Amino acid sequence: MGRASQNATSFGALLINGDEITASETLNRGRSGRIQVLGNASGLTVTLPTPTGSGAVYKFAVSTDLTTNDYIIACPSGVTFEGVITVVGASTTGFIAAAGNNTITLNGGTSGGDKGTVITIIDRSSTVFVVEGVSAGAGVVVTPFSTV
Repeated sequence: MGRASQNATSFGALLINGDEITASETLNRGRSGRIQVLGNASGLTVTLPTPTGSGAVYKFAVSTDLTTNDYIIACPSGVTFEGVITVVGASTTGFIAAAGNNTITLNGGTSGGDKGTVITIIDRSSTVFVVEGVSAGAGVVVTPFSTV
């Protein structure tokens, strides 16, 4: 798995209970309730576990600005997102997940993903994750949601 550390992870000056993710991985349900710190300047992909409607919460916080590639949060097959991510850059816009959107791509610029970004994802049903978040970006912002 791509976890550099467990339990106490430094997020800036804040010490939090979570896991630092430094390489692409698929989360398991045991990671709910813990903060997943995205900390690889070269980007990575995190695939969420298959939802069950349990209400499990997966929280992501970006601790390292991207220099290449993207931070990607992906749903498993047949699962989509509902909800809003507000991206703050030269403009600020709240983007609503469209029908069928199953991927969040944070590019470290127009779709956000800079240090300080926080995204919360809730297991709502066997086919839907609810998402809310605020993402630090740059320039004229664009939606981080897509269908892959």
